[in-house]
Amino acid sequence: MAAKAPNAILFGTGEYTTGLTPSGQAKSDKSLGVVALTFFDLRAKGKIGDRIAMVGTNGDKEPKIKEHFSRNLTFPNIGSKEFEFFPKEGKNPKAYLDAIKAFKPGDVCTVFTPDDTHFEICKAALQGGVHVLVTKPMVKTLAQHKELVRIAKEKGALLQIEVHKRFDPIYNDARQRIQNLGDFGYFTAFMSQPKMQLETFKDWAVDLASLPPPHFTSTAEAMNLAYLSEIGVPVACSSTACRTPLPPAPAAQHRNGHGYAAPSGAKARPVVTRFAPSPTGYLHIGGARTALFNYLFAKHHGGKFLMRIEDTDAERHNEAAVDAILQGMAWLGTPHDGEIVRQRENIGRHKEVAAQLLANGGAYKCYCSKEELEAMRAQAEQQHVPFRYSGPWRNAGPDVVPPPDRQPVVRIRTPDDDGVTSWQDGVMGLIEIPNKDVDDFIILRADGTPTYLLAVVVDDHDMGVTQVIRGSDHIGNTARQISVFKNMGWDLPDFAHLPLIHGPDGKKLSKRHGATGLEEFEAKGYLPESIRNYLARLSWSHGDDEIFSTEQAIKWFSLSSCSRGAPCFDFDKLNGLNQHYIKEADHIRLAEIVLKLFPEVAPYEEKLRDPRVANMLKVRAKTLLEYKEAGWFFMSKRPIEVSPAAAADLKGAGAQEALTTLVQLLEKYSGDWSPEGLETCIKDYAATQKVKLGALAKPARAALTGSTASPGLFEVIWAIGRDEVIARLRWAHPKSQSPGEPQMRQGRHRRQLPGCRGRELKALRWFERPRVDNHKAAFALWSRAMRTSRQELCCRISPQLCVRHAVFLELLPAKSLRAGISSDISYYLNSHHIDFHVWAMQGIAKPVSVYALASTGVAQKILSRPCEDTITVTVTWKNNSGSQGHALYTSSWTASKSDVHSQQRFFCQMQTAEVTVDQAHRGYYVAEDDVGFNSCNPLFIRNKPDSKGRYVGQSCYGYVSFERFVDAANEINQGKAKPEDFDTELPTGIATVQVTAILEAGRKSLDEGRAVSIIYDDKGEVDRLE
Repeated sequence: MAAKAPNAILFGTGEYTTGLTPSGQAKSDKSLGVVALTFFDLRAKGKIGDRIAMVGTNGDKEPKIKEHFSRNLTFPNIGSKEFEFFPKEGKNPKAYLDAIKAFKPGDVCTVFTPDDTHFEICKAALQGGVHVLVTKPMVKTLAQHKELVRIAKEKGALLQIEVHKRFDPIYNDARQRIQNLGDFGYFTAFMSQPKMQLETFKDWAVDLASLPPPHFTSTAEAMNLAYLSEIGVPVACSSTACRTPLPPAPAAQHRNGHGYAAPSGAKARPVVTRFAPSPTGYLHIGGARTALFNYLFAKHHGGKFLMRIEDTDAERHNEAAVDAILQGMAWLGTPHDGEIVRQRENIGRHKEVAAQLLANGGAYKCYCSKEELEAMRAQAEQQHVPFRYSGPWRNAGPDVVPPPDRQPVVRIRTPDDDGVTSWQDGVMGLIEIPNKDVDDFIILRADGTPTYLLAVVVDDHDMGVTQVIRGSDHIGNTARQISVFKNMGWDLPDFAHLPLIHGPDGKKLSKRHGATGLEEFEAKGYLPESIRNYLARLSWSHGDDEIFSTEQAIKWFSLSSCSRGAPCFDFDKLNGLNQHYIKEADHIRLAEIVLKLFPEVAPYEEKLRDPRVANMLKVRAKTLLEYKEAGWFFMSKRPIEVSPAAAADLKGAGAQEALTTLVQLLEKYSGDWSPEGLETCIKDYAATQKVKLGALAKPARAALTGSTASPGLFEVIWAIGRDEVIARLRWAHPKSQSPGEPQMRQGRHRRQLPGCRGRELKALRWFERPRVDNHKAAFALWSRAMRTSRQELCCRISPQLCVRHAVFLELLPAKSLRAGISSDISYYLNSHHIDFHVWAMQGIAKPVSVYALASTGVAQKILSRPCEDTITVTVTWKNNSGSQGHALYTSSWTASKSDVHSQQRFFCQMQTAEVTVDQAHRGYYVAEDDVGFNSCNPLFIRNKPDSKGRYVGQSCYGYVSFERFVDAANEINQGKAKPEDFDTELPTGIATVQVTAILEAGRKSLDEGRAVSIIYDDKGEVDRLE
C-alpha cells in the first residue's frame, strides 16, 4: 500500500509564512505569505496530508493569523485554510518540541524563524525523523551545519535549504551552461535591496529584541522591559514609530464599566513633576537621568519640579544616602522647586487615606495568616501560574467574625472583571494590563504602617503631581496605583515610563561596567554639564544635535521624542562630550575643581590657575583626571622615570654637550621667563653658534620630561620653572650633578594610562608592540594588576587599542548590527549568490580562502544605529586542474526606491565563455498614476488571482522550491529514493556545506581583519576553517 502523504509543520509565524509582521500585514510581495499559501494548495492537490500545524511562541497570535487568512486568502482552489497551532495558549518558546512530538517520522516541516533559532529547531525535527526545509542561511557555523547533516543521515531524513533561486528557470539554465564552459576564472555578484525594504527589517529587529508591544496581554508582558534589563537582553526599537508624536493621553481607566474619567470641561492643570528617590544608596546614573527628564519636562512647560525622599522603609533608610542624593542633584544642576518632602513625615496622612478607603469600600481588611498565604503561593506554583491573592476576605459580610488574636492588613479592592487597566503612556504608547493580573495588594501592614504603593499615590496627589516620569521597571506598579487613584476618586497624573539604561555589553547598567554613581563620575573628573548633555541624549533626541546647552534642552524637550528602546551607555561618547566641555570651560573653574578633587596638586595651584598652563592641559584631556595627569611634566619629583626612547636621546651623539650648554645658557638668562622669551633666547643661541635647534631640543625634552613627546619645549621649560629646569638638566648629565643628587632612573613612563602602576605597565608593553604573540597572557596580567574584571577593563581602554588585538573582540560592546549576528541583513542577502555560485561550481572547483569587508552608514539613518549595510566577500577558488579563480559577492541595502524589488545581477567568466544574468529587469513594465514607472516580475510569486479568482502561482519558482521538497519527501517515504539521491539536484545539507563555510569565514574575516582558509579532508569534503 502506498504511503500516505506527509503532514506538515510550519515553524514561524512571520512574513514569509503568514504575510504578517509585528506592525501588520506586510507591504512586500509576501503580503499573503508564501509558506502557508503554498502548503494549503499542496494539501488541496493531495501532496500534503490533512494536518498542517503552525508553530510560534505565543498562542495568542492564532486568532489574528486565522482572521488574516480568512480575509485575504480568498482563492477558491486552495481548499481548506484550517491549521493547528502551537502553543495552544500563552507563551512558550519551546512549543516547537510539543509540535514535533505530535507528528510522526516522515512528516515534513518548514523553518522560517529568526536565524538564531534554526539550529535547535532543525536538530529536534531531524531527530524526530521529520524532513526539514529551512530558510537561508540555515546556520551560522560550519560545526552546526555538519552536525545537522550528520543527524539527517542517521535518521534517513531529508535536509534541504530553501534557496528558491535554484528553481528559477533562468538561473537553472545559466548554471547548466556554466558547467560546460571549462575552468572557472572570475565571478562577481551584486544584490541591492532598496532602503525602503528596511521597513521589513525594522520589524524583524523589534521582534527579535523582544520589544514589548504597545498592547500588553499580561502583567508579565507589561513588565518585559524591566525583565529584559535584569537578564541582560538588549532592547532597541529601531522603528521611526517609536519617535512619532503620541496622541493626547486619555485618562487611565479600568474598562468594562470600572473606569475613571476626568470631569468634562476641566481646565488643564499646571505641570508638576517630581523626583522621588529612596535613600538606600548613592544616586545611580539611571536615577539622575530620571531626575533630569522630570526637570526638563517641567521647565519646558513652565511648571514645577519637586523633590521627595521616599524614606518610609526604616530598615533600609540611610541618612548618609540622603545627603549623597541631594549633593548629587546639586552637582548635576537640576534644582528643585519648594521644600523637600519627606515621605515618612506623611505617615499620618497615609493612614487617613487608608481609613477613607475602608469607609468607601475601596479597601478591606484581610485576616489571612502567613500559613494561608503560603498555601496559596504553593498552589500557584503547582499550577505553574503567577501567584495572585485569591481574596477570601474581599466579600466577607458583617456576620463573619475575624480571628481575635490576629491583626489585619488592609488591601485595596481592584477590579474583579475580565477587562483591562489601561493608560496612554507618554513614552511606551498604549499599555493594557488585564485586571485578572492585578491582585488586591496591601496598602496598610498589620503594624499600621503604609506600604510604598499607597504612600506614593497619596503624596503624588497631595503634591499636585501632574506627570509621573520614571523607569519602565515601574510599569507594574502603575497598574496597581491606578486602583488607589480610582477608589479615592482622584484625578490621575499622566504616566511616562523610560526604558532602562544598558551597559556597553547590552546588559542592565551596573557596577561591572564601571562608574554608575553620580559621585563616581564627579570623582573621575567629569563636568556636570557634560553629564547633563549626555544623559539628555539617552532615549531622547533633537534631530542630529549632539551638543547643546541645558537651556536648549529645556526649549526642545518632549516625551514624544523619546525612544522606547533601551539606550546603551557609551563611555567613549561621554568622554568625547566631556573633552569638549573641558576645552570650553574657564581655566579658573577647572583649577578649583582639580584642587578639590586632587588635594595632592595643591603645591602647583599657581600654575594650575595660569591660563597658559590650562591651555596646555586641555589639549587631549577627556576627564579632569587626565587634565591633572597632563601636568605630569611639571608635577613630577626627581628622580623622574625616563622611557627607553628618551634614554636613547640622552645617550646620543652630542646630547651631554647640549645639556651642558643649556644649563649654562639658562643660568645666565635674565630676560622674561616666558615661552616667548625662552624661545627667542634658545633660537638666537642656536643661530649664533650654528647649532641645529633639534640637537638641543631632543636631549632637553628627554631630560626635562623623561619622554620623547610632550607639549612645546619652550612651554615645558616655562611651566617647570628656572630652578627645577636647571636641576633636571644637571640630573640628566652625570658630570654636572651635585654630590648626593639622585641618579637618573630609566623606566617605562606611567602617563601612558592614567592610574597605571607597576605590574600593569609590564602588560602595556605587550600591547605597544607591532605584533603581539602573547596578548592573552598580557591582558590577564593587566586585568589582575588593575584589580578589575575583563569587561570593566575593556570599558576603560581606548577603542583604538581594542581593535588592534583579537583578544578584545569577544569583549567589545556590540554597538552595531553585524553581519551574521542575530537580526542581520547583508549576511542574509549574500547567501543568495554564494549559493548559486557554489551550485554552479559543483564538481568543477572549490573555495579555499575568504576575505571580507563591510561598509556602514547608509542604513543607519533608517535603523537609528550603526549597521554593516554593505558586505563584500572575496573568495579564492581552486579548480580541479589546479588553476585559481576569484569571486566577489556584494550585498547591500543602498539602493534608492527604484522600479524593481531588488537589484540582482552576476557575471561569470569561465575558460571558454562569459555568462551575465540581470534578474532585476525580467518580466514587464507598467506605469500607474499613483506609483509611476515600475517593473513587475511574476516569476517568483504570483499572488494576483486569475479572471475566476483562482490561485495560479504554482509555476512560480517560490512555489516550486516547496513542491520539489515535498515531492522528494514523498519519494523517500515510499522507498523510491534515499535522501542522498537528491544531493545533486536539490540544495540539501550536503550540497550547501561550502556556502556555510564561506559565510562563517566571511564573518571571521570581518572580525579578525585577515584572510580565512577553508581546509578540506582526504575525501575532499570541508573540514574546518583556519
